[in-house]
Amino acid sequence: MSLKFIFFIPKYIYQALRFLIKSGKINRLAPIDQSKEQTGQLMPHYFLQDVLVTSYIYKQKPERHIDIGSRIDGFVAQVASFRPIKIIDIRP
Repeated sequence: MSLKFIFFIPKYIYQALRFLIKSGKINRLAPIDQSKEQTGQLMPHYFLQDVLVTSYIYKQKPERHIDIGSRIDGFVAQVASFRPIKIIDIRP
C-alpha cells in the first residue's frame, strides 16, 4: 500500500457517509488502494461500435434488450441507462 493512499481516506469516509445518509448499510469497511489501479486501455473501434448500436436500440425503443456476452462496463451500461436489459453470459 502506497503513502498516496492516505490522501484517499477523506474521500473514502465522505463517500461512506453519503451512502449511509441515503439509507445504505455497511457490513464491513474494506478500503481499496486505487492509487496503482490501471485504467482500461481505450479501444476506439469498440467504443464507437457500442455507441452506434446503442443509438439503434434507443431509436427502436424495444420493451427490453437481451444481451449475450457484452461487457458490463461498456455496452450493457450504456443500454441500461435508458432500457431494461437482460444479460446472458457463460463466463463466471
